[in-house]
Amino acid sequence: AIQCNGSATRPINFQSLTENKWNGIKIVGDLSRSMLNHCNVSNAITGINFSNVGSVENPARISNIHVSKCDLAGIKIFNSRVVIGVDVAPDSWNYIKDCGECGILVSTSDPDEVLISSAKINNCGTGLIMYGANPVIENCYIFENRGAGIVAHTGSLPNLTPLDFRANT
Repeated sequence: AIQCNGSATRPINFQSLTENKWNGIKIVGDLSRSMLNHCNVSNAITGINFSNVGSVENPARISNIHVSKCDLAGIKIFNSRVVIGVDVAPDSWNYIKDCGECGILVSTSDPDEVLISSAKINNCGTGLIMYGANPVIENCYIFENRGAGIVAHTGSLPNLTPLDFRANT
């Protein structure tokens, strides 16, 4: 598990020290609780990559994050239990922006594995892409992406509650 707990005034920064892209944060095959709070992740190929992570009792949690300037995806979730944004500070958001292909990519087989809340996803190729996933998406702004706001491929049925879609092409 990874535990990164920054603060609003002292976030933890993850970025390349050169102009070259780095592989980002990758959490694989860990059933204990991973947590990223008040972290900035930038200039990666994929910002945060979860693969076979989390459990019903201990999902991976990310809150108060800024993910930007990633080539492929800001956040990639594959067969993992992940909760995004439930513990954000009042009037705070999780920002995913300026990512090449998509802001968030979810591919999972369990309908109850992913919750995305309090996120602003913008200026990405596509805001959110799902493959066979049924995430709960609440209180999110998905706007000004170069492609669609949300793409739900076959087998995906997201549960959408208050959302704001604007100026996606």
